[in-house]
Parts: sequence; C-alpha cells; structure tokens
Amino acid sequence: MNKIPLGILICIALSMNSPMASSEIYRWKDENGNVHYSATKPRDSESESIKVRNKPSSDAERMKKNLQQKREAAAAAKQKDGPKESFKRQASKEQCDLAKSNLETLSTGIRVKRTDEKTGEISYLDDEARNEEKSYNKNFIDMYCSNPT
Repeated sequence: MNKIPLGILICIALSMNSPMASSEIYRWKDENGNVHYSATKPRDSESESIKVRNKPSSDAERMKKNLQQKREAAAAAKQKDGPKESFKRQASKEQCDLAKSNLETLSTGIRVKRTDEKTGEISYLDDEARNEEKSYNKNFIDMYCSNPT
C-alpha cells in the first residue's frame, strides 16, 4: 500500500479549507431592518451564512488578452509613427471603443441613467432618447471606426 507523506496530506487539507477556495459571509438585519454583510458572525443578531466561491471573473482572461493586444499595438504604432501620430491614433481608437461600448449598452434594453453635470440630478433615458443615442453612436462608428489605422 502506498503511503502518502504527512506533509502532503497537511497541504491538501489546508488548501481545501483556505480562504481562497471559498469563504463564508454572514447576512443579517439590524433593528431598523437594514441588511448587513460581514465576514465575521454578529454576536447579538441572528444571521444567515452565505458561501462565497472566490474565482476570477470569466472575463478576466479575455480582458487580460485584450489589454496585452492594446499594449502591443500601441508599441508598434509608436515605432511606426512619431509620438504625435501615435497619440492621435490611440485617442481615436479609444473613442471608437467607447462608442461601440455605448452602442452595446444601449442595445441591451437595460435602463441607462444620466447625471446632469451642473445640478447632479439623475435621469433615465426614455425610448426616444435611447434611439437618438443609438443613432449617434452608430453614425460615429460608421464615420470614424470603419477605416483600419
């Protein structure tokens, strides 16, 4: 029979119970009915234990690759052009990415809020304003983002 060294068994046991594998969060309501979350169990309130798995976002790897590609493209553009042209190209690429992101958000149907810069008042886009914004972003993408740089 194979014997597993004690050190390996201890490492396995510790890794299964590590905070990185999963953690516990406690949820409770205070006397005012406000919901609270904490990593420590409250002493004077009844709480509900919630298991949380600590995994990286499913988008993390894609975002990491995207960032690396952007860095490589910026380095290549910097070598190809002078600093002024490289800056212009990067600015227009960022504007195109922003317009594409805005269009994607507007197309999902979720509520989109705006904050008035002067008053701080929050408002939500109605269907007409949403359609205007979608049209603006589509036109911007067609005009400035279609040509490869």
